[in-house]
Amino acid sequence: RRATRAAAVALVRPRAEGGVIVVTERELAVASRDDLADLQLWGPVLADARQRFLGGACSPTGRLYLGTVGYVRTPGIAMVYRLDAGAAAGQPVAAGMTAASGIDWSPDHRLCFVNDDGGTWAFDFEPNRGIFRQRLLFASVFGPSDGLHVDAEGGLWVAHPHTGLLVR
Repeated sequence: RRATRAAAVALVRPRAEGGVIVVTERELAVASRDDLADLQLWGPVLADARQRFLGGACSPTGRLYLGTVGYVRTPGIAMVYRLDAGAAAGQPVAAGMTAASGIDWSPDHRLCFVNDDGGTWAFDFEPNRGIFRQRLLFASVFGPSDGLHVDAEGGLWVAHPHTGLLVR
């Protein structure tokens, strides 16, 4: 069906074959054109009505990983979902977070990092298995964080909007 106005867009990513994937609060839309002229809703991919998508990233193998936050920000409600090509719904792969707002991989692709309000989580990553072995890498000492990026040297950059800090 034709896409209509969504309340929020969580993520826009290019597709390998051209066009983009647009992730809204709870749905996925796909366009084969870069100008989004043919944007079509694919359908809801988040089953838990208490949550919405917040952000995400593609893994080194091309799978889409999406972080969530509760409509009511509740510690432990947020999750990371993996969306495989052709899947009708996201598969939960990590839990126990408050606001999973940034996802990225180490330069050697062996680790995945997920940013959360209270700190940054680390996961092992294997191409056939995905992310696993969740552990808290470090707690946030500068208040809630929002966003994460891994640079070419493997340094983690974390944004702290309430304090105006960007920390490596």
